[in-house]
This record gives sequence, structure tokens and C-alpha cells, in this order.
Amino acid sequence: MQTITPALAAGLGLSRTSGVMVSDVLPGSAAETAGIGVKDVVTAVNEKPVESVPMLSLELSRYPAGDTVALSLLRGNDATTVRVTVMERPHPIDELAGLADPEKSSIARLGIVGIDVDDDTAALLPSLRISSGVFVAARTEVSSGNEGPLAAGDVIHALNSYAVRSVDGLRVLMEGVKANSDLVLQIERSGQLQFVTCRIY
Repeated sequence: MQTITPALAAGLGLSRTSGVMVSDVLPGSAAETAGIGVKDVVTAVNEKPVESVPMLSLELSRYPAGDTVALSLLRGNDATTVRVTVMERPHPIDELAGLADPEKSSIARLGIVGIDVDDDTAALLPSLRISSGVFVAARTEVSSGNEGPLAAGDVIHALNSYAVRSVDGLRVLMEGVKANSDLVLQIERSGQLQFVTCRIY
């Protein structure tokens, strides 16, 4: 799976310029058995729309291995639905994504779905440098025009020098951010601490 960009859509003749495209189907996989093909565009899981690879992973992680889900696909201009068996995902990041509820854990102004980093979640991230913060489980579509520099798998540790310890705490800090202002986030990405900036509209 990969995220559709306008350039990919133009080059491959896709009917959409955003969303999630199937880039590979492993021989003998559940996807091949279900009839999923390369360049199919995944639009929903059990009728819940998905617009990005992290959101697709998050939705699939909510179902145990062996369950069957309905994937809504666009094949060219034709819409179809296939049923596919959910496979085991051994990576701990998938376990973390399964803890997030997109409706309750989203922080709309940053365009993310977050999870509190506590003792349990930190145990799934053994290389974590700071054992508190908010784990970015997925990106969401941001309607306000904000373009955040965050990616799924990042951990937010601070906002404008204020420590971030929970999703609720991050929400409170975001409420204090005025429109048309820049903010600085301290994040941890792939074991390295760094500062990133973004503008909130």
C-alpha cells in the first residue's frame, strides 16, 4: 500500500489524486485470494472511509487476525467491494495503533490520531528516549488547511517548550494556540529527538 500523490495519479491514470493505492500483492496472500490487484484504490474498510495508509492500518488493526473485512475499492472508474481475511501483524507499532480510537483520540488542529505514552505503550517502544508524550498513531485529513510535519510513528514530547504527557494535555495546549501562528514541537522520530515547526490556521 502507498499514499497516492497527484504525480502518481497522473502517471498511472488513477481516477483519484489522493488516498491509498495497492502497490504490490504478494503471491498466496489474503489480498491475492480476495482478488485485490495492483493499482486498486482502497476507499473504505467495512464502509468506514480511509484516506491514508496510516488510517487504513489503524482501521485494519481493530480486527483480530482471522476476521473478514469488506474493502471498498476503485478499479479504474469502477467501484467494487471485496472481502479479505485480516492477517497477523507482529510489529508492536500495529499493537499501538490498535489502541487508538480515531473519534476520541484525534487532535484535529494537528491532523493526528494520538495515544498516551504510558508504561504499557512505552514497553512496546523499547528504543524510546523519553518515556512520556503522545504517540502519533495516524494522520488524519486536516480540513483547516494546516500542514503538519508529523508522521505516524512520531512521539510528541513538547509544544512550545511545554511538556506533553497525554492526548488531553496536548489538546489543552492546542486550545491556547491562536490562529495564524507558528508552533514548535519537540518530537522523537526513529530514535532521534528533533524540533519541527508548523503553522496553525
